[in-house]
Amino acid sequence: MEIILKERKENSILLIFKGIDIGFLNLLVSELLKDKRIVNAYSKKPHILLDESILFVMCEKNQDPIKIVQEKIESLKKEFTKLKKDFEKIINAPVAKA
Repeated sequence: MEIILKERKENSILLIFKGIDIGFLNLLVSELLKDKRIVNAYSKKPHILLDESILFVMCEKNQDPIKIVQEKIESLKKEFTKLKKDFEKIINAPVAKA
């Protein structure tokens, strides 16, 4: 995976991701949009044949979009760690008889 910082302004960033599925970025955007500090966020795939996706994040003034993205990535990481542990408990548990 490669991440390119295409544009950075006071309260927005435009990133290009190569080698990552758009689904992961859509999940990140979903989390970002729940945050009241975020004014706008979206991800898109410029062309189906290109192996790149775009992530745009704009936040309120005096907020750092990179810091907010990092917070949301960490939050998703914790959620997936918990999901993994819960899933492992289920698959290792004895099968209930109907």
